[in-house]
Amino acid sequence: MVDIYELSVSSVGHQTRYAKQARNLYAYIEILRGRSLPPIIDLQSLAGFTDVSVEYLSRSIISPAEKYRTFEIPKRAGGKRTIEAPQPSLLRCQRWIAENILSSAVLSDNATAYRRGFGILDNVKPHVGSSHLLKMDLTNFFPSIKIDRVISIFEVAGYSHKTAFELASLCCLHGRLAQGAATSPVISNIVAKRMDRRIDKLVSSLGLVYTRYSDDITISGDLVHSSLIDSVSDIIVDEGFEVNRKKVVLYQDAGRRLVTGISVGGDIPRVPKHKRRQIRQDYHRLVVQRNAEAGVRGGGRDVFFMDSLLGKLHFWRHVEPDAVFPKMAIDRLLGSMRSLKSAQLP
Repeated sequence: MVDIYELSVSSVGHQTRYAKQARNLYAYIEILRGRSLPPIIDLQSLAGFTDVSVEYLSRSIISPAEKYRTFEIPKRAGGKRTIEAPQPSLLRCQRWIAENILSSAVLSDNATAYRRGFGILDNVKPHVGSSHLLKMDLTNFFPSIKIDRVISIFEVAGYSHKTAFELASLCCLHGRLAQGAATSPVISNIVAKRMDRRIDKLVSSLGLVYTRYSDDITISGDLVHSSLIDSVSDIIVDEGFEVNRKKVVLYQDAGRRLVTGISVGGDIPRVPKHKRRQIRQDYHRLVVQRNAEAGVRGGGRDVFFMDSLLGKLHFWRHVEPDAVFPKMAIDRLLGSMRSLKSAQLP
């Protein structure tokens, strides 16, 4: 026969334990809300926020390789870059994480890529007209960031270890950042914040300027000594990254200088002369030798020729707002496209 007293004591114990768990959960949620973060306590709540099923999220954590398509694209400087593209549902989840959790992180002002209000010109302008210029490159920037560093980001934000692990797993592949994940850019900036701060402190003490555009590091000023390369490299390695020694360049003499593909040798940022020449040639070939209609249709060769040319012209105009040629060329090409579409209407 069950002892009524023992049953009552047991019941009270359960109620006390559940009440404590409820208080802890409430405190946890309040901490997250106080930090303007969504109160994620398990995959069920994350599924509700992202509109991605619990089953899909769970599978993405257990077997992430199933949720990616891997392919290669050519690099601008030669070789190939491996891209790991997440499936649409996982991509939607990553975008939600980036927008609702990671976007609130405070980043270094030295980081000029992958953030609102910053662009490639913010990376270029500080170095315009500098006497000396040092360029360095980080090898395998995204993949070099391991999952434990990503877990730490979510834990520092305020999430439990279990939730931090789940969120980090949805952002990683093979235990490190995925090259094509929507969360990789902002996570890389968060992880690199301490490195940015250390490099900036070092170069500022020497009267120099430092910016980083993703994996491209640029330092400039009146005098950049070659010994700085080793000092900066030591910081980079100490922070868990690797320097691509083949891409370390120190300019100490007058001549052409490019920062993230833009010329900084003069008084203002400019599209490099050889690129301006090539754009003019492409425009002439399209409009004069063939015609705009042929370009729209691909001229029998490249169906994206017109779009590609317009993209280059818009970039030229972005870098050099006062340049006459790109504005004229854009207006003429868009006018030709509108005329062609009007002529094709029934």
